[in-house]
Amino acid sequence: MKNPSHPNPRIDLDSLPWRKKKMPHRTRPMTALLVFTGLNVVLVSTITPVYDFVCFHPYWERRSE
Repeated sequence: MKNPSHPNPRIDLDSLPWRKKKMPHRTRPMTALLVFTGLNVVLVSTITPVYDFVCFHPYWERRSE
C-alpha cells in the first residue's frame, strides 16, 4: 500500500525492512518504568556514602603533609 502522506508517494514504506508492523518482542512499559525508577533510587541512595568515604578518607590527611 502506498503512503500518500509521504513526500515521495512512489516509495512503499510498508515494504521497507525496518518499517515492519510486528515487533519481535513484547514491550512492557510499566516494567521498564519500574526498573528505571528502582535503579535511580539505588544510585541516588549510594551517592552520599560514597562521597563521604572518598572525601573523608585518611589518604587526604596524609597527602597534605
